[in-house]
Amino acid sequence: MKLRMLLLMILVLIGTTLYAQEDEADFVIPTELAGTIVFAAATGDLVEQDGNLVLTLTNIADTLPTLVSQPVLSASNYDTQILASDWSTAEAEEPLSTEALLNIGDLTLKMTVSTPVYDPGSDGAASLSLVVTIDEITSLDPDLKGDPEAPESFEDGTLFILFDSTFIEQVQAGRLVRLEGSRLTGGVEDCIPGITCR
Repeated sequence: MKLRMLLLMILVLIGTTLYAQEDEADFVIPTELAGTIVFAAATGDLVEQDGNLVLTLTNIADTLPTLVSQPVLSASNYDTQILASDWSTAEAEEPLSTEALLNIGDLTLKMTVSTPVYDPGSDGAASLSLVVTIDEITSLDPDLKGDPEAPESFEDGTLFILFDSTFIEQVQAGRLVRLEGSRLTGGVEDCIPGITCR
């Protein structure tokens, strides 16, 4: 009797998992999708590495506020490590970059970001590195003379990643690859509710 119950439970779990994966794959991402993922960092730096400019944000949160502005307003959280992993998986197929704004004090850096690398940190101070191209730097400092420059290091920076349907479609493709394997289990904060999951 116990063996039958155990087998029944296994079959139910397998069926639920397969249904969930099929259900996730059926989501149609709105073409007019627009939103922002927010990274707040205690410290950060911008340095040249192997010919690329790399932005590293340190002491970031485990989950990221995710705001959808179109087609409907909504707010949720996205698991930082899973977002980086799914984004990285998507980049294995083709390059995936998106626009972003980095606010540091009076400075705003408009940039293009790609190639995320997440590090949980041995002391719990998680960090995220991104390859960036700075498109424009503006300053609110009325006393600034000359063109503003990007700092090599900073404190209390906030990165706003701007996403559209193309970016989320590719991240979702990386997510589905993850759900089909055993790498990083799915959860309630590994997607955008109503857009890429229930």
